[in-house]
Amino acid sequence: MQENKTAQIAVLAGDYIGPKMMAAGLKVLQAVSKEGRFEYKIHEEPFGGAAIDQAGDPLPQQTLETCQQSDGPLSIK
Repeated sequence: MQENKTAQIAVLAGDYIGPKMMAAGLKVLQAVSKEGRFEYKIHEEPFGGAAIDQAGDPLPQQTLETCQQSDGPLSIK
């Protein structure tokens, strides 16, 4: 049996309705993971308008690096 690996997920909520939708999506992820099939750790990073407000760039270098180092990004379009 394969040892469970903790998935590293880059979370890019963005702006406008994104944070509210992301909160709902993360609740679903949490509910699914309670069955013990997988574990995960989220890494929240600014993206889009929120990133422009914080860093002056819609895709800051730190956000890009976090995405590249994660197992996958989770974003709301």
